[in-house]
Amino acid sequence: MSHGRNEMMQSERDWAPSVEIPYAPRHGAKPPVSPPQGDQGQAHFTEMHSHFVYGLDDGAQTYPEMCGLIDQAWQMGVRTLYATPHCVPGIKFFDRDLLEKHLQEARLYCREKGYDMELLPGAEMLWTPQMSYALNQEHLPCLGYTRFALVEFSPSIEKNDLFMAIELMIEAGYRPVIAHFERYACLLKPGTAERLKRKYAVKLQMNAETLTLPSPLMMRLCIKGWLKKGLVDCISSDAHHVQDRPFAIGKAYEVLTQCCGQNYADFAAKGGIFQED
Repeated sequence: MSHGRNEMMQSERDWAPSVEIPYAPRHGAKPPVSPPQGDQGQAHFTEMHSHFVYGLDDGAQTYPEMCGLIDQAWQMGVRTLYATPHCVPGIKFFDRDLLEKHLQEARLYCREKGYDMELLPGAEMLWTPQMSYALNQEHLPCLGYTRFALVEFSPSIEKNDLFMAIELMIEAGYRPVIAHFERYACLLKPGTAERLKRKYAVKLQMNAETLTLPSPLMMRLCIKGWLKKGLVDCISSDAHHVQDRPFAIGKAYEVLTQCCGQNYADFAAKGGIFQED
């Protein structure tokens, strides 16, 4: 069962008055400092999950495609953009030199266009049994120059396996951010995501289109519960192409502001996790 976008937006407004969500989801986060507005009154968004750098994965394949994604992000109000190509530590070689080379091309393009946008390296790492060995044998690609590590899992991963993976990453000195956490069946079970955050210093990233596109009723109920409890730490587009899986953080920010208030929306869409102590 699914519903249209307008109906979903109306549903979010219907339950908004009863939702009270703090600006700091967990771990005593401080209120985010609201960034200055963009050139056209747009908010300065932080996109921490995107595949805009060309030639590295299933995202942009060519330089023009990359430039199109950068244009789209800029026009939407993105001012900090992380490149997070797919990576499988311990199994497949991750070409950091190629990432940096193409990322530098992207920076030069921004300079030519007059875009005051910060472009930072990163990766979306797929957890496998081999990654548990790679944790202590190599420096994994983190988000920018932090210890935050964006990690994804098989949609069918068991809860105990996911919990163990997070524990191993933390023990190795990383600060895990679970990519599009709403995709994992084990976290859809009532209370599981809350128990995960209570047990570990882990961050949960939700895809922007989860808030803006039609969803089955059960997913909408899960979203409502997660937001009411302040479990969603960051919203990002996971953008791959301008037309197919584009940047959508602007629309998601509007929905989040309506249902949860501006403080929480600012925290989730403007890089609040990077402002925590």
